Amino acid sequence: MISIVIPAYNEESYILNTIKYIKNQSFKDYEIIVVCDGCTDSTSKIVKNHVDKLIVNKTRTGPADAKNTGAKHAKGDKLVFLDADTLLTEGVLKNIHLA
Repeated sequence: MISIVIPAYNEESYILNTIKYIKNQSFKDYEIIVVCDGCTDSTSKIVKNHVDKLIVNKTRTGPADAKNTGAKHAKGDKLVFLDADTLLTEGVLKNIHLA
């Protein structure tokens, strides 16, 4: 399984599109973990029904810490870190799985 960790800070305008591109991949053995890192917008409300795990940091700790937090909660044997505005092309997760 691949664990996809997305650190987010006020990404309500972009993150659902990123999740849509993940879910449109032909490879389906993954989990999506979003770490809302001190968000003051609606990011957590927007993603809560679209991800496997949502972690909310009440204060901003920075992207590196948010990635580490997500990694600690990951179940996959491979970790993929995406920005909240990254759009995956088809086959990326399959290629990562095969690597």
